[in-house]
Amino acid sequence: MSGPLRPLLQPTDFDNYPRVNNSAALLSKTPQTVKRESSFLQNGRKEEENSSLSPPQTDYNYVEIEADLTPSARTSHDIETAPFNSIRSQHSTPYPSFQRTTSTTTGATTAGRDPTITEGSSSICIFSYQRTSVISTIAESVYAMVLSSFSTSTRGAAGGTSPTSAAATRVGLLSSAAVATGAVNTSSSTGSYNCGPGAARSSFFSCCNLAGGVSPNSPKQLFVSLVAVSLLFFLVSVYHRKGSTTIGSYLSQVSTMTAEVAVSLLLSVPPVLGIFWAVLQTKWVHDVELKEPAEELKQITSGDASIQPGLIKNSQTVGKMQEIANAIAKGADAFLRIQYAWIMAFCLAFSVVIYEFFSHILSKPSLGAATVLAFLLGALTSILSGYIGMKAAVMCNLKTAHQCWAEGIEAGYAVAVRGGSILGFALVSLGIGVMLVVIKIFELWQVDNGSILSLYEALAGFGLGGSAVALFGRVGGGIYTKAADVGADLSGKNEWGMDEDDPRNPACIADNVGDNVGDIAGMGADLFGSFAEATCAAMIIAAKSFDAAYVANGPSPPGLANSYAGLNFPILISSLGVLVGLATMGIVLYMPYFAVRNTAQIEGALKAILIVSTVLESVAATVAAYVFLPSEFRLAMDDGTMVVRGTLDLLIPIILGLWGGLIIGIVTEYYTSHSYRPVREISETQQVSAATGIIYGLALGYLSCIIPILVLVLTVLVSHNHAGMYGVALAALGMLSTLTLGLTIDAYGPISDNAGGIAEMSGLGASTRELTDALDAAGNTTAAIGKGFAIGSAALVSLALFGAFKVRAGVQTVDVSDPLVWSGLLVGAMLPYAFSAMTMKSVGVAAQDMVNECMRQFPLIVDEGREPDYDTCIKISTEASLREMILPGALVIFTPIFTGLVFGKECVAGLLSGILVSGVQLAISMSNTGGAWDNAKKYIEKGGLGPESSKGSKAHQNAVTGDTVGDPLKDTSGPSLNILVKLSAIISLVFAEVFISTGWLATSNAVGGAAAVSPTSQPAVPNAAMKASSLAVKSL
Repeated sequence: MSGPLRPLLQPTDFDNYPRVNNSAALLSKTPQTVKRESSFLQNGRKEEENSSLSPPQTDYNYVEIEADLTPSARTSHDIETAPFNSIRSQHSTPYPSFQRTTSTTTGATTAGRDPTITEGSSSICIFSYQRTSVISTIAESVYAMVLSSFSTSTRGAAGGTSPTSAAATRVGLLSSAAVATGAVNTSSSTGSYNCGPGAARSSFFSCCNLAGGVSPNSPKQLFVSLVAVSLLFFLVSVYHRKGSTTIGSYLSQVSTMTAEVAVSLLLSVPPVLGIFWAVLQTKWVHDVELKEPAEELKQITSGDASIQPGLIKNSQTVGKMQEIANAIAKGADAFLRIQYAWIMAFCLAFSVVIYEFFSHILSKPSLGAATVLAFLLGALTSILSGYIGMKAAVMCNLKTAHQCWAEGIEAGYAVAVRGGSILGFALVSLGIGVMLVVIKIFELWQVDNGSILSLYEALAGFGLGGSAVALFGRVGGGIYTKAADVGADLSGKNEWGMDEDDPRNPACIADNVGDNVGDIAGMGADLFGSFAEATCAAMIIAAKSFDAAYVANGPSPPGLANSYAGLNFPILISSLGVLVGLATMGIVLYMPYFAVRNTAQIEGALKAILIVSTVLESVAATVAAYVFLPSEFRLAMDDGTMVVRGTLDLLIPIILGLWGGLIIGIVTEYYTSHSYRPVREISETQQVSAATGIIYGLALGYLSCIIPILVLVLTVLVSHNHAGMYGVALAALGMLSTLTLGLTIDAYGPISDNAGGIAEMSGLGASTRELTDALDAAGNTTAAIGKGFAIGSAALVSLALFGAFKVRAGVQTVDVSDPLVWSGLLVGAMLPYAFSAMTMKSVGVAAQDMVNECMRQFPLIVDEGREPDYDTCIKISTEASLREMILPGALVIFTPIFTGLVFGKECVAGLLSGILVSGVQLAISMSNTGGAWDNAKKYIEKGGLGPESSKGSKAHQNAVTGDTVGDPLKDTSGPSLNILVKLSAIISLVFAEVFISTGWLATSNAVGGAAAVSPTSQPAVPNAAMKASSLAVKSL
C-alpha cells in the first residue's frame, strides 16, 4: 500500500520556489489551525494530525513533495528528487547527503537517497541546507525538544503500541557534531536512521527516548523544554540576525511566538508586581506599632531642655503625635476632595469640547469618543495615583517621627523610604496597566476602521488627562503650600521670632498639609503626565513606521511598527523600569552596605538608589533591545521618508536620556546643596544684607542653566540623528525609566519634612528633631535632583510631543521667516513669563490673606493662651489656591486652541517652539535659585558661618528673607512651568487635525496639510501589530 507524504518544507532562499513569509509576517495574519499530514504506514493506513504551532496562510505556500513509501516503491527512486536537485544546482553550499540505515521495525533498507522518514515512526527530521555554528545548533536542538513535547505519537509498526509505550518514537535532533559533518541522527526504542557520515558522533543531542512509559506530552518534560528555550532564546535571536536559516519554519515561528509571549509578560507582569510591592509596603508601614521609646531613649528625651513645658509628658506623647497627624491628614483630605471635584467638573466639560470638535469639524465621532475615553481614564488614573500617594504620606509622616523618637535614625529612614516607594510603584504601575487596557479597548473597538495611527492618536488623550490633573495639582497645590509656608514664615518667624513648625503658629498645620498636596500629589501628577505623554508621543511616531507593502524575506527590512516588540518598545522600557525599581529597593534595603546607621549615611543611601537604578536600567534596556527588537527595521523620519535603522539606533537615545537625567540631577544638586561652594557663597553674602544674597541667588540660577541645557542639546542631537523624533521620545522615556525610584525619593522629602513638623509640634525635643532634620536635609538634596529630572524630562517630552504634532498636523518644516511662525514664536516665548507672573502673584495674594489671619490670632494665642485655629488657615489656603489657579490654567489650556483655530497649524508650531525654548530656561533658573536660597538659610542655621552668624542673627534674618522670596520660585512657578511646556504640546497634538480643518486666518493649512498625513490613509492595523495589547493584558 502507499500513501502520499507531504512534508512541510520552507525553501525561503530559493528563487524558483514560492517564498514563505517570516514569522512576524505570518503572525500578522489571522492565526489558523493548520493541518499537517504525516504518513504512518500501519496496515496501509494514513493518519492525520492537527497542529496549531504553525499558522501559515493561504497566500504563503509551502513546497509539497509527493513520496511513495510502500515496500515495493522503496526499491526504486522513491522520493521525488527534482526539487532537491534544483536546490543543489542553485547554491554553492551542497545539500547534505543523507543515508538511511536498517530499521529494526521493518528490516527494510534503502541507501543513497534523499531525506526520508523511517517507516513506522512519527518522527520529523528537521534538517538544514547550511552548516551552522555549535551554539546555534544547540539552540535549535532545544527548540526541537519543545516541538517533541507538543507532538502526539501514533501506534508503532510492530505490535500497535500505544502513545505511552516503549515503542513510541520522538523527534530527531540536530547535534553539534552531526551538523558540523552534515549528519543527522534520530534514535528511538524501535530503531534508528543516520544521515551522513558523522551520525556516530551525534549522541549528545539524540532524540528524546520515551522508553519507560513517559507520556509524549509529559508536563515535566514540557516544562524543562520551555525553560531551556527561555535560557537560549537570546542566542537564537542573535544568530538569526546573522541570516542563519539553519532550521525549519517552525523555529522562526515559535521563536517569534516565544518573543511575543515574553514581551507580553514583561508588559503586564511588572505592573502587577509594582502594585503588589506598594500594597506590601503599605501593610509594613501600617503594622509599625506606636509605642513609648526604649528606656535609654526615654531618659534622653525626658532630660531634653528643649521640650516645651506644659505641652507633653512621655505618657501623652503618642496621643499628641496622633492628634497632629490627624489634623494634617484631615486638611489634606479636605483640599483634595475640593480639588478633585473641580478637576472632574473640568474634565467632563472639556470632554464635551473634544467630542464636539472631532465629531462636527472632522466628522470622526469614533475617534472623538475614543479620545474622550482615554482622556477621562488618564485623568482618573492620575487622580487615583496622587490620592494613594497622599494617603501613604500622611500615614508615614507619623510613623517616621515616631520611629526616630522610639527606635532611632535607621528605623525612621526605613519608614520614610518605604512610604515614598508606595507612591512611586503605585503610580507607574497603574499608569502602565491602565494604558495597556486602553490600547486593548481601542483594538477591540477598531477605532477609525482599525487605523493603527488613529489608535495611538486617540491614546494621546490619555496623556492629556494626566497633564490636566497635573495642572491642578502642580499649580493649585503649589499655591496652597507656598501660601501657607510664606504666611507662616512672615508672621511667625519675622514678626514673633518663632521656630519652624512652632505649634503656636496657626499656619503650621496648613504648611505641612501643603507639603503633601504640592510635593506628593502635585509632583506625582506632574511626572505621571510626563510618563504618559512621552509614551503617547513615541507610540504615535512609531505607528507611522508601519509598512503595509512589506514582503517577508524581501530586499527591505520590516517597518518598526510591523514588529510586535518594536511597536510596543516604549511601554516595554517603562515596564522594565518597574522590575529595575524592585531590584534596586531590594538591594538598598537589605544589603548591609547600604544600611543607614547614622545621619551621615542618609544622603549617600538616597543617592545610591539613583545610581544603582540607572546602572541596572542601562543593562535591562540593552538586553531588551537586542533580544526583542529586529536587527534592522525601517523607521519613519520627520519628513515622512522611511530609513533603515538598527537596534543600536534605538538603544543609544535611551541610554543618553537615562544618564543625561542623572547628570542634570547631579548638577542641580551642586548648585542647590550647601555642601558645595555656590550656596555657601550666598550664605556669606547674606552677612552683609538680604539684597546681596538675592543678587547672588539670581546669578546662581542663571548660571545653573548652562550644563543642563548642553546635556539636553547633546541628547537631542544624537538621539535625533539616530532615530529622528522617535529617538527624542525614547530619550525622554529613558530619563523617566527610573520613575518608580525618582518618585520614591521625591516623596521621601515631604514625608521627612512632615515628620519634623510632627516632632516639633509634639514636643519630642531637640534630639529627635535633629534626626528628623537630618532626614529632611537629605530629602532636600534629593528633591533638588528630582526637580532636575522633572525639568529635563519635561523638555524632552515636549519636544517629542512637538514631533508627534508635526506628524499628525503634516508640518514638514517650521520656517521662522514665515510671519505666522514668527508671531507664534514670540507669543510662545512670552507665555512662560506671563504664567510665572500669575502664579507668583497668586502666592503673594494667598500669603497676604494667611499673614492677616495669623496676625489676628497671635495676640490671642501668646497673650491669652488660646489654642491656635488651624482650620481657618487651612480654609484660606484651600480657597485661595483654587481661586487663583483659574487664570493661569485658562492661559495654558486655551492659548494653543485659540491659536490653532484662528491662525492654523504653522502658527501653533511656532507657539510650541517659543514655549519650549523660553520655559525650560526659566524653569531651571527659578527652581535652582529658590533651592539655593533655602539651603543657604539652613547652612546658617546649622552654624556654617560660625556662632556669631547662626540662628537668630542678622545673617539668618537676611537668609529667611531670601528663602521666603525663593519659596514660590522653587515650589510653585518653577515646577509649574513643566506643566505649561507639556500641556501646551499635548493639547496641540490632540487637536492637530482640527487645526488642519480650521485656521481661519491662515493660508498654509490647505497646502500639504491633511492630505499628506490623513490618518484615514493609514492601513488597518494587522493582527501582529495589534497583538501587543491583546497579549499584554491577558495577565492583568
